[in-house]
Amino acid sequence: MPSLRCVPRIRVSAIFLVFFCPLLTCLLSTPALAQNENETVGFSSTHIFDGGYAGENIDTLNGGLTFTVPIGPSYQVNKNLSYQLKLVYNSRVWEIIDGGGSAIKGKLIGEGPFGLGFTLSLGRVYQDKIWNNVSTPADYEYRWYFVTPDGGKHDLGANELAPSSSNDLTYYTARMSGSTIVITDRTGIRYTLGHRVSVLPNLTDIPIPCMDGSSIWPYASCDPDWREKNAAFGGWYVTRIEDMTSGPESGGLYPNWVKVEYEDADTPGLTKLGYGQCIKYVKDSLLRTITFTNSLQVAGEPRSARTTQIAFPKFANGGPVNNSLVANYNLTYESPMPTVFLPVIGYQAKRTALRLNLLELPPPVAGGLRPRVAFYYTPGGSELTARTLPMNDAERVNDFETPTVAI
Repeated sequence: MPSLRCVPRIRVSAIFLVFFCPLLTCLLSTPALAQNENETVGFSSTHIFDGGYAGENIDTLNGGLTFTVPIGPSYQVNKNLSYQLKLVYNSRVWEIIDGGGSAIKGKLIGEGPFGLGFTLSLGRVYQDKIWNNVSTPADYEYRWYFVTPDGGKHDLGANELAPSSSNDLTYYTARMSGSTIVITDRTGIRYTLGHRVSVLPNLTDIPIPCMDGSSIWPYASCDPDWREKNAAFGGWYVTRIEDMTSGPESGGLYPNWVKVEYEDADTPGLTKLGYGQCIKYVKDSLLRTITFTNSLQVAGEPRSARTTQIAFPKFANGGPVNNSLVANYNLTYESPMPTVFLPVIGYQAKRTALRLNLLELPPPVAGGLRPRVAFYYTPGGSELTARTLPMNDAERVNDFETPTVAI
């Protein structure tokens, strides 16, 4: 039975990664008041959504599309803690500084290990550094955000040194603990964010970010894309989720937990891939392990590190876990990296960005055909426009039937 503390929400309860029933209400809360409501990502309790039958939802306030594909089964850890991976697409991949129509005035913030606009995450905190005034040294405005699995950004304050409490309805409380960030809420869940990903400006003569909206200030060699890459990949990633109601804490760990490890040097036996943004393992206190296969799609380009396969362990009706028997989900991406365009006057070219092209699901029966989901984009190259489920596994990527869902 669900916890009595849970307040069910029709439709959205099946839309994103779920760890813990009472947490559903929290994840759907509005982003910070400081944010532009026309630019919000993910689900907001103050917005109205028009839902479709195939998992797509449209924010009627700002037109943002959220589209969800469940990946693998739901895993129950105890009566209060469960989790399921879901691939979530948000069409709000741009942050527009102004309406002048210049490509430098748009920040492409929607990248990640699953292509442009797609996320599959257990949470991340990053510090945004906004430089609006012409001054040297930089006069930064600081803002901390907790990015939840639906892609929503929850404001954690404007302190330069550390995050604090959210000012929306999620009631997150964040604090620094040594080199990690610890977040709690009012439902008894504790998040530990112990994996740090640092995105440095391009190694030019003077490696410093450019002022927002400029490619030459304060120096001709500054990095105009640093802020958007930091927003997409940088920060502290969730490494542990614990149910604090499950028993006494021992050795800094509660009895029921989910752990996340990344393809980086802080995971034993691994080296850094890309910036270190790709999940490698998701493990829980019942000894289940979900394994991710990742690769660098473009040599020398750290933001092109992508997940190409996810393997889920076999289990049945409370029986023993067998991590050697797996069901694989395969993902492929467009190659070479296409150019995407800023959706303002003239649709100016921004830069290249990898896009998810095809998702292959495990066959429903051993030796059977793999169901496949293809993704299409606007001519401008940034927003998803349709999906289709080809019936014939022999069809090639570019030979799909007419899309069954148009968005």
